[in-house]
Order: sequence, then structure tokens, then C-alpha cells
Amino acid sequence: MILVLTHSRDVTTDLLLDRFEGVDVFRANIDLWRDYRWSIEPGDFWIEDPVGRVCRDSEVSAVYLRKLLFDPVYLDIPADGNQESWCREQVICLWE
Repeated sequence: MILVLTHSRDVTTDLLLDRFEGVDVFRANIDLWRDYRWSIEPGDFWIEDPVGRVCRDSEVSAVYLRKLLFDPVYLDIPADGNQESWCREQVICLWE
């Protein structure tokens, strides 16, 4: 399985994944992190997407780090920060 870490508005990844016919791909949209269930532990992780598909560390043969970011054009974060921006940065750090 190929694990693709990106965000939901990444059109380039949409186009690429259309060409992966017959390849087992799991896309995790980091900006929708609250819609996923996941666990990260030393040496192991799993992710469950909103429709119930599960990606386990033991099944991943490659990871494509496309765009680990929260697109600031679409998300309003105050300049002085807030709890949501802290949570978002922690999610990014975990996956990096």
C-alpha cells in the first residue's frame, strides 16, 4: 500500500491518484485530521479514514509526503495563535 499524506484541496494529488489504477493507495488529508481515527506509537501506526478504510504501518510499502500543511487561504487562524493552530502543528509534527 502507498500512503499519501497531503491536504484535501491538493488537485495535483487528485490527478496523480487517478493514474494509480490497480495500486492500493491510502490518502490521508491532514487538514481533515479530525475526520480520521489514528494512532501513532513508537514503531507502529494506523489510520482509519472517514469511510472505514484502515492503513496499518505493516501494510505500507511507500509514503508520499505531498503537502503536509493547512492551506492558510482556506483556514482562518488568528495571527496571535490559538488552540486549533497548536493542534494543527502537532498533527504535522507527528506525521513528519
